[in-house]
Amino acid sequence: MTKARCQFRLRGFRIELNAELNQKTREMHWQKLKPEARALWAWPPPGEEFDTTVSFPKEIADNCPIPNCFEVIRIGLTEVEMLQLGENPHNRMRWREKQNWAEEKLNP
Repeated sequence: MTKARCQFRLRGFRIELNAELNQKTREMHWQKLKPEARALWAWPPPGEEFDTTVSFPKEIADNCPIPNCFEVIRIGLTEVEMLQLGENPHNRMRWREKQNWAEEKLNP
């Protein structure tokens, strides 16, 4: 969160969904995206060498199929950490499931 100068770090485990529920969830979230946001999933793979012959679409219409690289990941959270970069020293907090989500102040 650049403007807020705040970072969140989430820890947990991936919750596997059955194939049918996974597909329905993907479709629901895909349709909620604006066409411009969907375009990111049609761009070439990040980190690969730039190719001037490959296009970077500006939007993807509602009726286009969902690309395989679009996933919805559900996480069973076990820990949340927040770092606020505004003041000096920075403010760092943690909440852990095993501590009943009690707030812990940490050194930045």
